[in-house]
Amino acid sequence: SSVSCNSVSSGRKAAASTMSTQTEEEEEEAPMSPRNQSLFIQRAQAMSLALASSSGRLEDITRKARSLFNKISPENERSIVARLQGLDIESSSDLRVVAELLVEKAIEDPFYSCT
Repeated sequence: SSVSCNSVSSGRKAAASTMSTQTEEEEEEAPMSPRNQSLFIQRAQAMSLALASSSGRLEDITRKARSLFNKISPENERSIVARLQGLDIESSSDLRVVAELLVEKAIEDPFYSCT
């Protein structure tokens, strides 16, 4: 009961042919039902809104932090630090923005880097 190389090869070709037919059939999707289309659209809109909201939040944090860093001086250091601590930092992206602004301010104006 030996198997020739030709029969193994033709068996592989048949299996590959069957797989490619299945793949082609899977690519041809049935149209979405109106309900599924509606759910898809709602989810896409929710994701878009979340991204816009996140971007808006990041812009807000950037604006507030930059404003505080521009006001800092040796005389008001404690109150500015307290206000910085009050920023609504919820993610590593938020924290990264504040840290980058701090370093930027220290490099821009060495007088305040001691503060």
